[in-house]
Amino acid sequence: MSKINWDDYKEEILALDSIGLSSMGILIELEKKYGKMGSRNLDRSVRACLVRWRGTLDGYTPQSKVLIFDLETAPLIAYTWGIWNVNINTDFIIRDWFVFCWSAKWLFDDKIMSEALTPKEIKKANDKRIIKKLWKLFDEADVIVAHNLDKFDEKRSKTRFLKHDLKLPSPYSKVDTLKVARRNFNIISNRLDYIGKDFLGIGGKMETPRGLWQSVDSGDEEAMATMVEYCERDVQLLEDVYLYLRPYHRQHPNISLMEEDDSHLHCKTCASSKLTECGEHKTMVAAYTAYRCGDCGSISYGRKTQIDKEHSKNILK
Repeated sequence: MSKINWDDYKEEILALDSIGLSSMGILIELEKKYGKMGSRNLDRSVRACLVRWRGTLDGYTPQSKVLIFDLETAPLIAYTWGIWNVNINTDFIIRDWFVFCWSAKWLFDDKIMSEALTPKEIKKANDKRIIKKLWKLFDEADVIVAHNLDKFDEKRSKTRFLKHDLKLPSPYSKVDTLKVARRNFNIISNRLDYIGKDFLGIGGKMETPRGLWQSVDSGDEEAMATMVEYCERDVQLLEDVYLYLRPYHRQHPNISLMEEDDSHLHCKTCASSKLTECGEHKTMVAAYTAYRCGDCGSISYGRKTQIDKEHSKNILK
């Protein structure tokens, strides 16, 4: 997969997009100017960038705070007499797990925030400083997005919140992209790397050197810098994958509830007002107008039934 930094071409891509070119058309124009840029599916990479960048176009700034995040943890260290089907007694635990580092970004924001432990903190297995900063982001977020959020990232985060007596963050909604992929598709592998690189063709995880976690655990600062870079790449990839999966997520949190503008209909998935009618959504006893979002592509439904009271009286279920 090409290692192109698409942000270097951001202004040109947005300019070509503004005149109506497709992602493939934009790629063709770029290659006319800069030569061959890589192999297959690069137009999907351009499209992924556009989806992300369009969130800040036309002066529109979403009022919702959608947090994309990932974290890396230290291994549990324990005495063991085997490597297969091992049941380790808690008396044999030498050191519990803790968080090495985390990275996060607000949806459509260019800045990636990261915090990592110092060698001294690793030696003491003390992640309180960086966990307090992660808690503040959780407390500020309206929606939190991660891959395997429910089983790993959220539970791990909340475990450390509890450890450091940080209480429960303010209420937030969740999007677990692993669950969205499993529920809606039949992709051969639901790993984030496979979905991004092999299935969508928009990029994959950063390759890491062998023994990276061991080196970080020993206090190697260069290794920690590599781990932070790896974590940040995961967050970038997660944002792009999330934006591709988002229209298919029927249970996506209702972002329109977070908008102050009540003069327009807003997409429930992204809060855009670029909606067009696209038929009806029929339940067993009612029918509602369906709207397709011109920005994220998802479908929202009106709340008022299109069936009048007289007709409704004669509907059986």
